[in-house]
Amino acid sequence: MKRLRLSLYEKIWFVLFTVVGVVLSFIWGDTIVGFVAFVTGIICVLLAAKGSKWNYIIGIINCLTYSWVCYQVGLFGDVIENMTFYLPLQFVGFYFWGKKTKVDGIVEMKKLKIHHLGIVAAVSAVAIFLFGLFYPR
Repeated sequence: MKRLRLSLYEKIWFVLFTVVGVVLSFIWGDTIVGFVAFVTGIICVLLAAKGSKWNYIIGIINCLTYSWVCYQVGLFGDVIENMTFYLPLQFVGFYFWGKKTKVDGIVEMKKLKIHHLGIVAAVSAVAIFLFGLFYPR
């Protein structure tokens, strides 16, 4: 597999946000698990943006650590969301991403066509409206 190439901007972005995470972890007295969740989230986004299927492996670690942090503070909705939706999708994504990769392990990125963007916007608007309509007050 070809080595992941990061631009200077991406390297600076990664280092800057990691340093911010380290500083805030110390200030807020965060646990090592919380810090790992933070860093794996950054790495996952960076790898996904670069088209690497390895973002799903890091995503598994992120889902598990973030779910643990949420469980510890009582955010049970986030735990359920991560463990029943995001975690299984890491495996699905890894499998299907592998079917679309080039020889170097990178997926060619494509832009969403304007009519597909309109469909996404319309479905989102309807879903938000229905949620607001049926959400108990």
